[in-house]
Amino acid sequence: EMERALEPIAGSGVSIVFTPHLVPMQRGILSTIYATPTRGTTVDDVYGAFDDMYHDAGFVHRVDAPPHTRWVVGSNNLLASFHLDEESNTLVALSAIDNLVKGAAGQAVQCANIMFGLDEMLGLPREGWMP
Repeated sequence: EMERALEPIAGSGVSIVFTPHLVPMQRGILSTIYATPTRGTTVDDVYGAFDDMYHDAGFVHRVDAPPHTRWVVGSNNLLASFHLDEESNTLVALSAIDNLVKGAAGQAVQCANIMFGLDEMLGLPREGWMP
């Protein structure tokens, strides 16, 4: 699913490795996603493409440091950061969501809002419980 979504943006086939982490915590999903970018791609290029894609997305935010799940607990937000290992030409994307909001009920509310022509952020928490 992710590869199909990225192919039109990349203009060619995309191959990624997706690693969700299950750790002893009360809630949240931390994902690590690996991709092989076109040679010469910089992390600034990646952040630029991310910003272009999600500049109007109220719940999708970039962070400059690896995200922590506690930063999203109680919110419908997705936080993402990127690191490019130039030696292996591997892009590592890290994302964090609250699986009980963004990953479940909040996602359903967001989709229903869109289906009924409402503001997609209506009735959804924008701020998490922890800083």
